[in-house]
Amino acid sequence: MLVGYTQKLITQNKIKIMNKLLFTLKRQYNDTITLVANNHKDLEHYLNENHDWYMIEVQDEGVIIQDFLGSEHEIATLEWIKQI
Repeated sequence: MLVGYTQKLITQNKIKIMNKLLFTLKRQYNDTITLVANNHKDLEHYLNENHDWYMIEVQDEGVIIQDFLGSEHEIATLEWIKQI
């Protein structure tokens, strides 16, 4: 019932739906980092401020990360999602 009620509010424009950027980095040993950001610029700022990675390159559909000089590059995926 909640889904129908929520859909009714959405169609009446009473709930604001926002696009968000979903960052997913799957690492070894079932370790995954998942973040939600407003846009590419905010994501890049957050990653630079909160992670001590050697290189972070944010692109349209992914983020290239290098832990330290000489290490292999890791690629995180980016996906636009809707948030209520």
